[in-house]
Amino acid sequence: YAQFSLATTGSVTNVLDNCIVKGNFYGAGCQGKVNGTVNSTLTGCTLMDNAFGGGYKATSNTLDVYPVTEPTKSRYTKETGLFSDFGTVRPETFTWQYRSTIGSDDANKILYTNTDMSQLGNVTGAITLTINGGSVAHSVFGGGNESPSNNDVTVVIDNTATIGEHVYGGGNIANVGGATTVSINSGNISGSVYGGGMQANVSGNVTVNISKDGTPGSVVIGRDVYGGGALANTNTGNQ
Repeated sequence: YAQFSLATTGSVTNVLDNCIVKGNFYGAGCQGKVNGTVNSTLTGCTLMDNAFGGGYKATSNTLDVYPVTEPTKSRYTKETGLFSDFGTVRPETFTWQYRSTIGSDDANKILYTNTDMSQLGNVTGAITLTINGGSVAHSVFGGGNESPSNNDVTVVIDNTATIGEHVYGGGNIANVGGATTVSINSGNISGSVYGGGMQANVSGNVTVNISKDGTPGSVVIGRDVYGGGALANTNTGNQ
């Protein structure tokens, strides 16, 4: 049988200086839980996709399962003493689903796990994401992509950082269980600034600070500033 297993870490600190990230940046894990805080500071970095203070969690939790039937052929290599080339062996794709007891449904290609799939990659403590100069090609999210954040989230944009799209205090489709704070101290944001999430709710208060560092034009926002979220709710006060 198969068992869905996840790694858990304590508090996480990420410090990236003058680097290039060709994909997304995630402060937390892929699917593993962070049982603590996450503090990420990106200084002078070039991100070619998005920046997330929280975790990822795969959209589809799938697993390739190979058949147990014997191969139709094999080849023996005398020099290495190994058998190889067993012919074409095609795996079947199974999907993980939550159930109180583990098991499988071979007919429907389902593997059952007693792990709560909605909490994959969650962060129990506070999250802080600081973009200190450099550039992000797309958007900045204080929370996770799909992984929930159970505590407060803080996003800081500083040192004339360039953001190609939007800045969100919350997550993409990952809820935030605490409050969010977005501080734009210095930077150029082509899109909008949201105190909340994209398609993810924020349970606590939302605070948005837009404060110039004294240099004319040090904060440029190409579109709008919203105390709340884009397509999401905030449960209490916006400041």
